[in-house]
Amino acid sequence: MSTHPFNIVLNKRRWKIKEVYTVIGEMNELPFDFSAYLIDDLGKVDGKEIDVLIGASTMAEWEIRFMPDKKELKLSGLKERKFTEF
Repeated sequence: MSTHPFNIVLNKRRWKIKEVYTVIGEMNELPFDFSAYLIDDLGKVDGKEIDVLIGASTMAEWEIRFMPDKKELKLSGLKERKFTEF
């Protein structure tokens, strides 16, 4: 989906974002979706390539918490979410 172009800066590099995508996926067999922007070569952390960044707004929406001491994501918000049918 096209969007009004805008610039972002990550790791002291600037990218022009021209499109936004909806990603439907799952973590540990728990489904969720979020908006995504394609960026080539995000860089490395601890010698490993970064494949994806999940932003704070997506983490808040799905109640995903980062546990820095364990370098893990707490997914209890995904597990406990409730759905309302209309």
